[in-house]
Amino acid sequence: MPSQNTTILHKVGDGLLYLFRQDHKANRYRSRLWYILPVLFNLPGGIVAFLAIRYDDPDKAKNCLLLGIILLLPLVLLGIAVTAAVEAIGEMAISDICAELSVIDPTDVHTANNPYIEIVCD
Repeated sequence: MPSQNTTILHKVGDGLLYLFRQDHKANRYRSRLWYILPVLFNLPGGIVAFLAIRYDDPDKAKNCLLLGIILLLPLVLLGIAVTAAVEAIGEMAISDICAELSVIDPTDVHTANNPYIEIVCD
C-alpha cells in the first residue's frame, strides 16, 4: 500500500506541478549553469537556453523557458505601475502643486526660502 505522502504527490503531479516534472530523458547531461541565462535575461535568456539544450536535456530546457517567463511577469507589472504613476504625476497641474505648497507652514525649512518654489508659484 502506498504511503500517504506518495498518494498526495501523485494527485498534485497531475495539476500545475506537472509542468515542472522531470522524466530524466536527457540524452546528454547539461550543466545547471544554464539557469543563469533566464535569471539574468528573463524571457530572451530562457529562449536562448531552451534552443541551446532542447535536444540534449528537454526537461531542463523546458524549465529554463518557464523560469524566463515567470521572472518576466513581475517586471511587466512593475512597468505598468510606473507608467500609471508617471501619467498621474504628469496630469497634476502646477496650480494644484502651488495650492498645496501655500498650505504648508511658512516656517518649514524646505519651503520657506526655496527660490524654485517662488519662481514657479509666482
